[in-house]
Amino acid sequence: MNKIIFFLFFSTFLVAQDLTFKIEKSELFADEYKDSKIILVEKANVNDIHILRSFKSSVSTKRGFYIEKYDKSLKKIKEFEFEISHPVSEKYSLVIGAFFKDSKFYIIEMFYDLKGKNYVCLANIVDENYKVSKKELFKLNKELVKGFGLETHYYNEYLLDKNISNLGLFEQESSNRIGFFSNVNSKVSENNSSSDVVFKVNNQKTMFSIAVSFKYGSKENTKLFLFDLSLNQKIEKDFSFEKNTVINKNIELHENLEVIYLTQKIYSTELKNKESGGEYFYEIKQVSSTDVKTKRINVENHYLPSLSFFCLKDKLYGLGFYSDNADFKYSGIAFFELDSHNLEIKNSKYSSFTQQFVFDKYGENKYNELKNIIIKNVYLQEDGLVVNSEEQYATTNNSSNSKLYNYDDIISLRLNNKGDLISARNINKRQSVGNPEDSPFISYQSCLSNNKNYFFINAKDKMRELSNQRIEFKGTNWLTNSNLFVISMNEKGDFLYKQILSDEENDVPFMVSKGVFIDDSIVFLGQKGKKKQLLKVTL
Repeated sequence: MNKIIFFLFFSTFLVAQDLTFKIEKSELFADEYKDSKIILVEKANVNDIHILRSFKSSVSTKRGFYIEKYDKSLKKIKEFEFEISHPVSEKYSLVIGAFFKDSKFYIIEMFYDLKGKNYVCLANIVDENYKVSKKELFKLNKELVKGFGLETHYYNEYLLDKNISNLGLFEQESSNRIGFFSNVNSKVSENNSSSDVVFKVNNQKTMFSIAVSFKYGSKENTKLFLFDLSLNQKIEKDFSFEKNTVINKNIELHENLEVIYLTQKIYSTELKNKESGGEYFYEIKQVSSTDVKTKRINVENHYLPSLSFFCLKDKLYGLGFYSDNADFKYSGIAFFELDSHNLEIKNSKYSSFTQQFVFDKYGENKYNELKNIIIKNVYLQEDGLVVNSEEQYATTNNSSNSKLYNYDDIISLRLNNKGDLISARNINKRQSVGNPEDSPFISYQSCLSNNKNYFFINAKDKMRELSNQRIEFKGTNWLTNSNLFVISMNEKGDFLYKQILSDEENDVPFMVSKGVFIDDSIVFLGQKGKKKQLLKVTL
C-alpha cells in the first residue's frame, strides 16, 4: 500500500455556511480493466455529456479508451470502446494528446514502425456514430532523429497525463535545496530524459501543435508542427542548438493566428561575468509557415528559474516565479505582457509576495523554501489574471533507492492588468506517493466560477485549529480515507471551505486531481479496484 502524506494549512479561513453546491453520482459500475482515468468531459447537447476515459490492462499491453454518453443525472446512455491496436511491426504506441471538436474525438498517437524505421504520428478520429477513421500526420526517420526515444515515454506512461493539462510544458528543471542555487545561477539543469513530446491545442480547438525535442552528440534539436482541424499541416520547423545552452520551457498557440509560440531559456557567454541575477535570458519565438520572430526577455538582477507564456483572448502573458539574490526562497512573481502579433513588450513587472503570503507559507519558520513550481491554471478576468500553481518534485531515498513523488503547497495569485500583485495566498500541504499511478487521488483540481476560485482536495475529516485563524487538514490515505472538500477563495484571498462527501458516504475514493470542469460543474471519477463511480459537483 502506498501511503499518502498530507498536511494542509491556511489562514483567514472560515467554515462556509453559504457555500452551496449540488452533488450527483452515477450508479456503481465495473470496467473490464482496473485502471482508467477521465481525459475529457464535453457537451453532447444541452442536457447530455460525453466522457472520454483512458484504460490499460495491468497484465498485457492492451490500452485504449471508453467513450461514454451520459445524461445530466449521470445515467449512461451509450458507450463505445476504442482499443489502440497495432501489428507486431508497430511498437511503442503511445497517445500524446486528445481533444473534442464538432462532435468528434481526436486522439493523437505516436508509434515506431519497424519496417520503415520511422516514428509515425497518427490521428484517430471517432465521430458521433462511433465510426473510426485514421490519418497519418507525419513520420520521422530514425536515422534523422537520433537521440529521440519514444520507448522511454512508453514505459514511463506519463506523457498523456502531462499533455492533457494543455499547458504545453516541456520537461521541468530539477529543483531542491541543493539544486536551487544551480537552478537560479549559471548551470544548466539536466532534464529527466533526453527526448520529449509536447502536445498543445488552442483555446478554440481549431489548431493543435506537436513539439518533438531530442539530444544527439553536441546538438539539441526541436521540431515543431502545427495542424488545423482538417488535419492539414500548416507549419513544420526545425531548430538546432549547441548542447547545454538552451532549455525549452513551453509552447503556446493563438486562437486565430496560424503561429506557434516557443519559449526558451538561453544561457549566454556574454552574461557569465554578471554580478547579480541569473546568467541567462529568455526568448519567445513566434513561428509561422514563412518566418520566425524573436523577442528577448531579460531577467535583470533577478533569478527567474522558469518562464512560460499563455495566450488568452489575443493577449500573450509570460509568468514565472523569481528569487532575489542569495535568497533560499522565491520572492514573487514575474509578469510580462507581449503583443501577440509582433511580440512587442507592452508591460513587465516583478511583484514581491505580500506579508500575508509569507506568513501563510512559512509561519515562524524562516528557513523553508518553495521548490519546483508548476503553473497549473491561468484565468483571464476583466481586471487581470488568476494564477493557480503547485509545488511538484521528486525525492529519492538513497538508502532504499526508492522515489517519492511530492505534491506540496498550492499558490494562488491575483494580478491586475498591469501585473501588480493584488492578492497572494499559500495553502501549505505535504502530499507524496511512492507510486505515480496513485497521484490522481492527491494534489488538487481548481476552477474559476463567478469570480471565485475553487479548489477540490481529499483530506481527513479531523481538523486542528492553529494560531492566527489558521486551520489544518491533517493526513489522508486514499484507500481508507477519502473525504472530499471544496475550498472557495474570493478576489481578496479570503477562504471558505466545506466537506462535500465524507469517507462513510463514499463507495470509492475520487481522483481529485483529474476532475474536468464543464459549465458550472466539475466531474470526478472514483475507483477502488474495478469498481468505479462518477461524481458531478455543480457550483
